[in-house]
Amino acid sequence: MWDVLLCFITGIALGKLLKPRKKVERILSYIAYALIFLIGVEIGNEGVLLQLPEIMLSSFIIAVSAIICSIIAVKLLR
Repeated sequence: MWDVLLCFITGIALGKLLKPRKKVERILSYIAYALIFLIGVEIGNEGVLLQLPEIMLSSFIIAVSAIICSIIAVKLLR
C-alpha cells in the first residue's frame, strides 16, 4: 500500500516540476491504453464475466435505491 502511495506522490511532484510536452502526452496516452487493456485481461481471467448478471442486478438496485432516496429527501426537505 505504501509503495503505491509513494509512487503516486512522486508522480505528482514530478508532474509539478516538469513542463508538459506533446511527446510525453502521447507516451502517457499509450501507457493508459495499455493499462486499460491489461485490466480487461485480468478481469477476463478472474471469471468476472460469469458473475456479470449478479453484478448488473446489484448495480441496478443501488442506482434505483439512490434515486428513490434522493426523491424522498427532496420531498422531506421542501
